[in-house]
Amino acid sequence: MKKINAFIVLLISFLLSGCESTPTFIAMGPYQENYLEKLISESIPPKNGKIILFSPGYVEIDRKGTKDMRPIVTNSEIIQIPGMLVLTDKNILMQQWDKEKLIYKNVWSISYEEINSISFESVMNYRGISARLKNDRYVTFTFGVHMINHEVVAKAFALLPENLKSSR
Repeated sequence: MKKINAFIVLLISFLLSGCESTPTFIAMGPYQENYLEKLISESIPPKNGKIILFSPGYVEIDRKGTKDMRPIVTNSEIIQIPGMLVLTDKNILMQQWDKEKLIYKNVWSISYEEINSISFESVMNYRGISARLKNDRYVTFTFGVHMINHEVVAKAFALLPENLKSSR
């Protein structure tokens, strides 16, 4: 009986050990650590502005918010980048964790000057922010790891420049 209990404990430990090793979690890095703010601030060059918010999230390139049903209807892919989403007073940046160097690296960014308008997206349990760029492309981003963090999405939208918010 002790061998069976030991085997069950070992099996459960083995199965749970892989929970945070998926590409998404590797990209997001140590998002629950108490020194996260220091890691993020050290990774953002001063030219990108003052950090106003950061949280794990996703950026979807060329997706027009919740109304864009391409992945569901046509099975086409939209580029989705997981990582640490950072808002500064000048840019929106996506950072991913470099597990060899133990730092966050910038993998995508856009300045507010490149954005024509932004809108808050809300459909069922989804909350996100959609940005229409000046080149008529779209970017949608949201915050959360396992589930969308509605509070952080709302806070991020409130912190974005007022002149970019559309009146939808």
